[in-house]
Amino acid sequence: RHTIGTRSPFIYPYGKKLHIGFGDEGSSQYSTETSGDVLAIGEWNHIVVTFDKDDSYKVYVDGASANLSNADVADTRTPPANTEIWVGRNDNYFKGYMDELAIWNSVLSSAEVSALRNSGVPLSAATNSDNGNYTSAGNLVAYYTMNDGSGTTLTDNEDTGTDYNGNLQNSIPWTTSTVVDSTAPTISSISLNDIALKTGETSVVTFVFSEIVNNFALADD
Repeated sequence: RHTIGTRSPFIYPYGKKLHIGFGDEGSSQYSTETSGDVLAIGEWNHIVVTFDKDDSYKVYVDGASANLSNADVADTRTPPANTEIWVGRNDNYFKGYMDELAIWNSVLSSAEVSALRNSGVPLSAATNSDNGNYTSAGNLVAYYTMNDGSGTTLTDNEDTGTDYNGNLQNSIPWTTSTVVDSTAPTISSISLNDIALKTGETSVVTFVFSEIVNNFALADD
């Protein structure tokens, strides 16, 4: 927690809206919020915020781009180089559950955001996706899978650079989360390596799905 002029980048819910911003090294704060309700109360929300001082803020909720009341409020500004970042606290404490917190030193594209969300069953941010839509694993600064399960240390699972382990405060309880994929995968394309087959011959059939699918099987009706 810092004074307004040196406040690290923050994200916090404001009702069903998201409020984001940071303070500079002076006395100003550059913040904005989603222009409408974007959060589902009582459900998991997949949230990504990107910032580029030449293109300002972008917010994605459950893979979809969200409109902001003033997306350009921080154009040409640079966040302060603070050594301490609070998660779950700004002016108030966050009341809810968190999982899979990642910080990058690059701006994710909309395709990468969609790939990471993976239709409701998020992929690991530490590994580039097989289909090439997510390629920023090497730009991770910190990655908290939050699988410690006990204790007061939040382990940084990004393993290619400096570890930024976190310290839990105020006796935060651990719990086991279950993410339910409510969106069925769809088949994007089907291809055969040989479409001119004779009786008794075989061919390789390739299915491309909208997300990673395990234990896929075909049934002959």
